[in-house]
Parts: sequence; structure tokens; C-alpha cells
Amino acid sequence: MRSQKCGKLIAIDGGEGSGKSSLVDFLKSELSSSKVLFTREPGGTEIAEAIRAVALSKEYDEEMHPIAELLLMCAARAQHVEKKIAPALESGMNVITDRFSLSTYAYQLWGQNRLDLFSQLSQMDAMARGAIHNGHALIGGTKVDLQIVLDIPPRIGLARVSSRKGEINRFDLKDIDFHKRVREGFLTAESQGNTEIVDASQKQEVVQAEVLRIIKKTFAS
Repeated sequence: MRSQKCGKLIAIDGGEGSGKSSLVDFLKSELSSSKVLFTREPGGTEIAEAIRAVALSKEYDEEMHPIAELLLMCAARAQHVEKKIAPALESGMNVITDRFSLSTYAYQLWGQNRLDLFSQLSQMDAMARGAIHNGHALIGGTKVDLQIVLDIPPRIGLARVSSRKGEINRFDLKDIDFHKRVREGFLTAESQGNTEIVDASQKQEVVQAEVLRIIKKTFAS
């Protein structure tokens, strides 16, 4: 079992076109003098990035089964946490990740209409975050100190996606109903004490300033 973490773990989540990538670039420049490790999910390590390539690819003719998709995301997280996130936190570094557990709930459960898999995902996610089995329960593991949800209406987000020059993955190509369900999944986290919902349809500089303020407050606590 790993020793108790010293750094803070912050996850930035949100639907397609919510501006996560631009926000992370902004945060890298603003927090360059701080002890912050930036990473992403799925991905973050060599093996996890290989899993990402399969999970997000739009090149396959074969449709990916929802359970296979779920297992891939959890496999990537297990590698990511063990090899990168947990060691950084234990060394005293703060970690900011572009997506984490909440995105899996939003995309692979809500988006795919598989809420019946909630209990299974809860167990798999706990194991992926390094929790250990104690009797009938999984305890411990790497936990998020703050999750920031960049909330945006799907039509606005998808319009941004269609106009950008960056990577287009298979989730970008899902229909509007899928993205509405994903948004609904993200918003269920609003009642959680470690979650901040930020209106990502605002001007970019407004969103960036608000998120930076929230993160600095978390780091200082």
C-alpha cells in the first residue's frame, strides 16, 4: 500500500469542445513556477497512451463494445496512477490531469446508456486508483482533491469541434443525444463537495481566470 500523498490532485473534465486543451495550455504558463505535473487521460504513460490510441480511434470498422470501452479506460487509469500520478503526489508535487474518473462515468455510463454498470465501474475505478481490498470493501487509493467541470451546451461544444484543426476522435463523431447524456452525467457531480462547475460558454479569458482562481485556492488550502 502506498504512503499518504502530499500533493493535490486536480482533474479538469468536460464535454467535447469545452476548451480543456486551451485551458491546460494557459494553466501551464501561469503555474510554470509551481511544482505542478500536467498529464491527461486516457494516457499519461507509454502504455496508457497506447491504450488511448485504441480507445479513441475512429479508424476501426468494428464497433467497440461499451464494456470493452469501459475496461480500456480503467486499464489506462491503473497504469497512469501507478506509474505517474501516485509517485508525483507522494513526492509533494501537485498534479493537474486533463480528465479523470468523472469522465469515465459521464462518457462510458451516461453517454452509452449503461447506468446498469455503475457498481462495476465503481469497483474497477477504485482498483485503478490503487484501492486495496479490505474484507468486502475497497479502501484507500488515489483520490481527487478537486474536479473542475467545464460545462457547455453540446451544440456549442460540437460547433467548436467542427471548426478546430486539432485531433478528431470517435467521441467527437457521436450524435447530439450522446453528448447531451454526457453533459447530464457531468452535472450529477455538482452535489459532490470537491466539484466546481464552470460555465465554459463564457469568453475564454473569463473561464481561464475563474479556473486559475479556484486552483490556486485549492493549492493553498
